[in-house]
Amino acid sequence: VLREGALTVAVATAGAPALAAAVRDKIKQRLDAGWGRMAAAMQELRPWVLKNPALSQAERREIFRLLASDEAMEVLNAGDILAVKRWLIGRWPPLAGAEVSNSW
Repeated sequence: VLREGALTVAVATAGAPALAAAVRDKIKQRLDAGWGRMAAAMQELRPWVLKNPALSQAERREIFRLLASDEAMEVLNAGDILAVKRWLIGRWPPLAGAEVSNSW
C-alpha cells in the first residue's frame, strides 16, 4: 500500500507480495505529488459540488472528471483550493451560487 497524504494506492497481485511491492515502488517513483494535494482538496471540493441543487447527477459526474484532469492539477499546483473553485466556477457557472471559501 502506498500512502501520500489523502491518496492511497493499493496493489494486488494474486498472492505475489514481492511483485506487489515492486509495482508499488514503480508507482511511487512516477507519482506526481500533486495528486496527494488534489485528493486532500477533494475532501472539500466534493461536498461543495454535491450540495449544489442546480446540478444534475450527470453534471456533477462531469465536474468530478474535470477535477481529476491535468488542467485542474495545474490550477491547484499554481494556487490553492480557492483558485480551483474559481476556475471551476468559470467552467460551470451554476456553481457560482455555492459558498466559496478556502478552509482547506
